[in-house]
Amino acid sequence: MNLFKEYDELVVRAPLPQSISEIEKILDIEEQIIKKYVSQNPIQTQSVRAIEKVYNAIFLEMSTQTEKIALSEKLLQEYLLVRENKEDDSSAGIRGLFSGAFLQLTYERDRAGALSFNGEGRTFNYLFFQTKEIKNLFLENITGNCILENAGSFGGNIQNILTYNLVGDYLLAGIGNRGTAEGIIADTIKGTGTFCFASFKNVLKNILALRIVGSETFHQIGCYDGEIKNILAKNVIGDGTFANLSFQKKERNIIATEIFGNHILHNAGDFVKENVVTDRTITDLQRKKVEEIDTLVQTMQTCSGEERKKLHKEVAELQEQLFGEK
Repeated sequence: MNLFKEYDELVVRAPLPQSISEIEKILDIEEQIIKKYVSQNPIQTQSVRAIEKVYNAIFLEMSTQTEKIALSEKLLQEYLLVRENKEDDSSAGIRGLFSGAFLQLTYERDRAGALSFNGEGRTFNYLFFQTKEIKNLFLENITGNCILENAGSFGGNIQNILTYNLVGDYLLAGIGNRGTAEGIIADTIKGTGTFCFASFKNVLKNILALRIVGSETFHQIGCYDGEIKNILAKNVIGDGTFANLSFQKKERNIIATEIFGNHILHNAGDFVKENVVTDRTITDLQRKKVEEIDTLVQTMQTCSGEERKKLHKEVAELQEQLFGEK
C-alpha cells in the first residue's frame, strides 16, 4: 500500500490563481476613471474647455495605468464588443472620453497601423469622443450619438477616417476645432448634425459626405476664422444642409450635388452661395470626377487596412483634381 499516494488523493488542493485578462484590466481601469471623473459632469455643462480638461486628465491617467498592457486593435475591438453605452448621462460621457483616450493611445503605440472596428450594430454613445490624434481609422455598423465628436480639437490632428453605416446624431460634429481634420469621409449615415459646428479657428480639408439622411449636415461650418477646403456633399437628404455656412476666401471649395430638403444654404449670404458649386453650376468634368470618387469610397469599404490607406490617398488626389476643374 502506498500511504503517500492515498494521502495525496485526500488533499483538497487550492485552485491556482487565474491570470487577469487584458480586457478585464481595461474594464477595471474604465470603472475607476468613471468613478473619479463622473462628478465633474463636463458633458452636461457643454463647456468645450471643461471637456478638454477632463479628457487630458483621463488620457494621462490611462497612459500610466496601461503601461504594461499591450494596447492593440484587437483589444480595442474586444472592448467595443463587450461594452455598450446606451445612456446619455455623465457616466456615458466619461465612458466616451475613456474610449477616445483608448483609441488615441492605441494609435500612438502603433503609428504605422490602420485601425478598423465593426460595431456589429451595437450602441455606443460618445464613442471616441474628443480623441485628439488618429490616422487611418475605419468605423462601421455602429449606432450612437456624438461619435467622434470634437475629434482633433485643441491642437489635435485627425486624418483619413472613413465612417460607414452609422446611425446617430452629431457624428463628427465639432471636429478639428482649433485643430485640423483632413481626409474625413462619412458614408451611409442616418442622423442629425453630421459634420455640424466644425467651425472655430480650424482647418477642414478633403471632407466627404455621401448618402446622408438627416437634417443640419454641415450646419454652421467655416465660421469664426475657420478654413475649409475641398468639401464634397453628394446625395444628402434633410433640411438645413450647409445652413449658416461661412468662409472668407473667394474660392469654390464646396461642391454640393444631389442635395434634397428645405433651407439648403440658409442664411449663408450671397457671397457664399455664389462660391458653392451646385447641380446648376457643376461641369461635366466635375460630375465625372465626383462619380469616380464615389466609386472609390465604396470600394474602400471592402478592403483590408493597408489597401484602404492607398485608396484613401487616391480619393484625396481625386478631390484635389476635382476642385481644380473648371
